[in-house]
Amino acid sequence: MRFTCAICGEEITAINDSDEHIIPASIGGRRTVRRFLHQACNNKAGETWDAELAKQLQPLALHFGVQRQSGQALRMKILTSADEEFLLGPEGSLAISKPLITKIDGSDKTTYKITVGSEPSARKVLNGLKRKHPKIDVEATLASAQMTRSYAKGVFSFDIKFGGDKSGRSLVKSTLALAKEAEIPIDLCTDAVGYLQGSAPPCFGYYFVRDLIAERPAATPLHCIAIEATPDTGLILGYAEYFGVHRAVVCLGRGYRGKAVRATYALDPRTGTQLNLNVDLSFNEANIEEIYDYKMDDATGRQAAFGAVFGPHLQEKRKTEWERVVKEALNYAWLNCGATPNTFLTIADKLTIVRLFGDKAMPFLTRVQGWDAQFARHYAEFVACQILNLAASDFGKLQTPSERPL
Repeated sequence: MRFTCAICGEEITAINDSDEHIIPASIGGRRTVRRFLHQACNNKAGETWDAELAKQLQPLALHFGVQRQSGQALRMKILTSADEEFLLGPEGSLAISKPLITKIDGSDKTTYKITVGSEPSARKVLNGLKRKHPKIDVEATLASAQMTRSYAKGVFSFDIKFGGDKSGRSLVKSTLALAKEAEIPIDLCTDAVGYLQGSAPPCFGYYFVRDLIAERPAATPLHCIAIEATPDTGLILGYAEYFGVHRAVVCLGRGYRGKAVRATYALDPRTGTQLNLNVDLSFNEANIEEIYDYKMDDATGRQAAFGAVFGPHLQEKRKTEWERVVKEALNYAWLNCGATPNTFLTIADKLTIVRLFGDKAMPFLTRVQGWDAQFARHYAEFVACQILNLAASDFGKLQTPSERPL
């Protein structure tokens, strides 16, 4: 059987064949299809169409922590409303983008105060200073360095744009690749092939008036590619969804008279776990024209799609961070309350613990939660009191840090 490249139309042979990812590997795709693209066309599409799609989706890929089969998404610079510059990394991690180095000239020696976002950055700065000051012991300095956490003063704003010809060609290519895997002849997908080869107009439109995925997994930033060929309507349709928030319907071809075919490839890009989903593509030609005319790109539907994924994700991240803050604040307060070793805590000791706990917890409550300072202080001290009361009820009288660390 003769196979032709969906992009250039030339014959595919054993020499020029390639493994084409149905969902681009750069955003977490894993499954591939052969006898679909020449190696050269595969490379070119990856460097242009898929690269543009990955660029548009990079904030989401970093925010959700996409697990790629190889390599890792590059960090990206972001600014806050207070003009602070950070690097957004995997799973939404943040680090200051540039080291802050302050030189302090003394009467007998010069010292440096260095603020960096990570240990590798600190090592790089120290190695640079060592060239000028050979006596610097890099490893000893790193071992004695203090690690502190802080929050941005301003608010982060992500400019998440999705669309355009290049990313559009990528999503059409993905649906066409799944059609190929489902053994639908490529020469029947004239709308998609014509668009990819540059001889036909775009054959997709964004769709948000209703959820096309039945029983959608809650709070899951999933990727989904689906196709359906129906002889009753004569349409070969596709669907592409990325991170649960960007959704498009594709018309691959018309005049289909073969057997009914349905196929879906979906996964959770955070883990690579494949999902078994049912996608409803029961559209006719009139519906397709409405989709093309942007009549199904509903702003309310877009907001609901974003909220369904981002809301739970942000809540979980804040919960995890609060648990870390509580543990860190409690340990700090316990070790710095000034209690006499080997004695039971006095009321004054406990009040000091409550105050110190509040000091450590305040930045999270005011900057992350956005609470009023007075309310945040009351809440933090209430939490500390609850912990102390719980500890006392479980263990009797509380001992000093040297005897019973929390």
